[in-house]
Formats: sequence, C-alpha cells, structure tokens
Amino acid sequence: MTAGTIDPSTSTRVLRSTGSILSVVSIAAALALGWVASTTAHHGITAQFDTSTTFDIAGVVTDLEFVNPHAYVYFDVTEDSGEVVPWRCELRAATVLRRSGWSEDMFSPGTEIAVVGSPDRRDPQTCYLVTVTFANGVTVERYGQLTPEALAGDDAVERPERLAGGHPNIGGDWARPQRLLGGENVLGTGPAQQARNAMGMGMGATIQRTDLGAAAVVDYQWEDNPRFDCMAVNIFDDWTFDQHVNRIVQEDDRITLMYGFMDIVRVIRLDIDEHPSNIEPSRAGYSIGRWEGDELVVETTGFAPGYLETRDAVMHGSEMYVVERFSYDHEAGALTRTWTAEDPEYFTGSHTGEDTVEIADIPFEPYNCSDLTNEHLAETA
Repeated sequence: MTAGTIDPSTSTRVLRSTGSILSVVSIAAALALGWVASTTAHHGITAQFDTSTTFDIAGVVTDLEFVNPHAYVYFDVTEDSGEVVPWRCELRAATVLRRSGWSEDMFSPGTEIAVVGSPDRRDPQTCYLVTVTFANGVTVERYGQLTPEALAGDDAVERPERLAGGHPNIGGDWARPQRLLGGENVLGTGPAQQARNAMGMGMGATIQRTDLGAAAVVDYQWEDNPRFDCMAVNIFDDWTFDQHVNRIVQEDDRITLMYGFMDIVRVIRLDIDEHPSNIEPSRAGYSIGRWEGDELVVETTGFAPGYLETRDAVMHGSEMYVVERFSYDHEAGALTRTWTAEDPEYFTGSHTGEDTVEIADIPFEPYNCSDLTNEHLAETA
C-alpha cells in the first residue's frame, strides 16, 4: 500500500469509549462527551446515536447527500471476508458545512476515507461522523472550519448604511456567527449555554405553564419536536438555529424575512397600523411594523398553536402576541433583535430573548428539508 493511502480492508470496527480516545483525538472525544452531557441540545442526537462509544471504519465513497438538516456520506466497506457492505455516516447540515468551507468535491465517488464515528442505535450500518481522514493524511473534525477567513477579507462588499428614505439598510443576507464547541461549552455549562438561556432558549424563571399549557404537553416526547418532521418550530429559535443564512428583502411598504432554517417566510407590513380581523393562523403569524427612529418595531399575532420551547415542552396557542425590536449596528455589520411574547392562555409572564446576526459569509439558499434519519441500510434495521 502506498504512503498516504487508506486501506479499506481494515474495516473491522474498533469500539472505544469516549474516555479512551482522549489521547488520540482529544477534541473529538471532548465533543462526544459534550454530546452525551447535552442530551437534547441538537436534534435529539443521543436518541439516534450512542455517543458513549466510537469506532474506526474505512471505505470508498459511493455517494453524498448534501442536504438539510443533515448531510450523509455513503461508502462501501470491504470486510475481512471480502464482502462489500454499504455504510453511511451523518454530517452537519449542508448549508452550515458550506459556511465552514466544506464542499461536495471532498466526497467525490471513489474517494478513500477513514471515519471515527458513533453508532446508530437502530441501523448497524449508519454512524455519526466525529472525524474523517482522507488519503492524503488530512483529518477534519465534524465542526472543522476550512475557511476561517470567509467574509472578513478584501472581498467584503461595501453597503450603504441607510436607504434613500433615511431608514437603516437592513436588507441582505444575515447569519449568526459560527461558534466552535470547546471547553466548558462542550459540556453545556459554559458561556455559550448561558447565552442560550439568556436568549429565551430555555424556560426561564418568569415562565410558568398554565393548566391549559401543562395539559397540552403532558404526553410530550422528544419525537414530537416539529423539526423531526421538517417543520418550523417558531419565529424565535429558527432565526438563528444551526447558523443558517437568512435573507431580508426591504421595500417601502413591507419587509420580508426569509428564514434559512425550515423556510419560514414572514412579511412585515409597514403600510397598515392594525392587524386585520380575518388572519389565517400560521407558524409565522401576521406581522405589522413601524420605524421608531432607527429601530424597527414589529408586532405579530395570528399564530397557529405550536411550541415556544421544545426542550422544556412549552406550547403557545393562537392568542400569542409578540413584539420584536430590530436595531442595526452599521460599524459592526450586526443586526440585533429583542422580543417579548405573551400568551396568558398557555403561560404566565413574558417570554423574552435577544439574538444577533451578522452579514453572511455565503449567500442565502432555501433550506429544502430532506430528512434521511429513518433511512436504514441494514436489512435487520
């Protein structure tokens, strides 16, 4: 075998506990420990994958599904017996991979790869990719950033601070800054988790379910999360979830928010002062807005019942009323949103939060959800 070539015949899976791989792939092991500690942090991952163990496997790429919410690389593994067995391993969402510098060309058919992965609980031929090593010896971790300079260089486009009418220019493509997992954040105890709690992504002390709200979630299971059915959850979390790229189209009489996650489209009417009486309930609701100085104030009602928070199982009803405030920092290239949501039927107090998006490093593209979670390669799965 030539130097730098991966031997696909060494396909026997070597199971290892997450603790035992710290000396070999310390960051990957730390990530694995973090995934175990945060059991519902992302897509209910520990329900599908056993992240307490990892294994090594090598093969030759046959296909790639570069889709959202998770991409999958497919490859053939040659067992010691000579039998060729099809495998697949799950990656992050295609849009987020592109933001991180990954491309489909990395996994062209015929590419030799060696994977450190965690096993799927139902399909013995599916894994959660922790690291991938290519024939040239380069190893890339799941959250690896291959183009860290992305937007920040000389190619950044100058944009006017204000439009002709004098209002701040908030049109364009926006995304939450990418944050790498590491240190305390991996374990769900560091600043990143604290920020999530402050942003209303956990059920804060001021939020209590009413009797109706409690009854609505008495039988809640993690599988009930709308995301698992390629559906949007709410207008709060989905704006920044998984760091997808959003688009804002700014016109004189309306502002359109196009979410990069699950394809929510919100039209904010600037030409009316009151909500109409015949609103068709939807996940996005019906929004009207106005400028107060340089701040865009948006009031939204007309929601279809849904989840205010999926981790803590808090629902809202059709009477939820939301006020958002958008402010633009031209020097920082940042758009900050604060919000307050009230729904006395389902919860007491106010659900409040804040998030910030920055000028995106890649263009907006529709999410086009294609969830391959329940595809099984093994006949016994």
